Amino acid sequence: MRGPLRQHGVAGGPFFSEFDFAALASDLDRTERQMMIQSSSDFARFGGATDESHNVSMGGDFSIRVCDLFDVLGFGYMPLLMMFLIAFEFAKANSDWLYDVLWGIYKAVLTYIKERYGNPTMIISENGMDDPGSLKPPDYYTQALFDTTRINYYRSYLKELKKTTFDIFAQLYGVTFSTCTSRALSALYEKGVDFELVPVNLSVGEHKQPEFLAKNPFGVIPVLEDDGVSFFESRAINHYVAHKYKDQGTDLIRHKNVKEAGLVGVWVEVESQTFNPAISPIIYQLYVKPLHGETADHSVVEAAVEKLGKVLDVYEAHLATSKYLAGDFFSLADVNHFAYTNYLMKTPHATVVNSRPHVKAWWEDISSRPALKKVADGMTLSV
Repeated sequence: MRGPLRQHGVAGGPFFSEFDFAALASDLDRTERQMMIQSSSDFARFGGATDESHNVSMGGDFSIRVCDLFDVLGFGYMPLLMMFLIAFEFAKANSDWLYDVLWGIYKAVLTYIKERYGNPTMIISENGMDDPGSLKPPDYYTQALFDTTRINYYRSYLKELKKTTFDIFAQLYGVTFSTCTSRALSALYEKGVDFELVPVNLSVGEHKQPEFLAKNPFGVIPVLEDDGVSFFESRAINHYVAHKYKDQGTDLIRHKNVKEAGLVGVWVEVESQTFNPAISPIIYQLYVKPLHGETADHSVVEAAVEKLGKVLDVYEAHLATSKYLAGDFFSLADVNHFAYTNYLMKTPHATVVNSRPHVKAWWEDISSRPALKKVADGMTLSV
């Protein structure tokens, strides 16, 4: 950026920039700056300090402390992982400088740093947490990333910060190795939705705690929060995503053609009512039971493979005349099949797909899509 930014050198070379808010403000229309404020409260004071931090001057008494997260935690240097510590208080005010400060953070930190340093991961956090967290030295230095008290505090803080200064992003609660979370991720990635994946710690029963049950009273993942509404059941989530974002990314529901949309609906139901009941026992026995220290019942697996084979015989005949399930177009019907089939293909029972040439060609086609390959990367369970 020109004008307001001035390079400063620190140990190791140029590291951060000083930002002159007055110079920037003169170039900004007040209405544009007001767009950064989306709630009834404004940031009224910025300050705070850490021993490892460096100042990014904002003029007057305002400054951002910039430090390397792993230096703070004692892990040594890790390139491109930055923590921006911002201490704040809320107050009612309407003065120009409040809008200048928020816009300046957006431009000087979120824009400039990302452009200059290759889009690093950045954590913006409040530097005044009264609760010291659930870990104490020396455990803090080796287990800080598992400090649940502090993680939950910052998670809540960041959520509120987004509401105040940025567009409110959709949030998907789940874990990437889950088939149902992966089903929802498939639609989100295909639609190019800007969202946040919020991990749920299943091993400690986080999905059974009151905070999560308020989102889904059945206590299962995934849950999508968007526009103040909680959606659960992965197929319902996908239906919502495909409709809300119908004009971006892949058209998964063929909303401009009623007949094609109807065929998508048919095969979405086939997946739910016919395909899934056949394949899910295989995945449960081979992946889920061993995860809990239990032994797979291979008689159940063999019976399910036989049942799935009969379903795929129908698919084979259908795909001989159609590139994808609902027609010669990729749709939500194909998306909803991906997660379970991806795990199946890692087992010896992949032959139930590979022995049927049209089903195999369909699978190779959809599994090569960039969005679904991204989902597959997170499906880390193995047999």
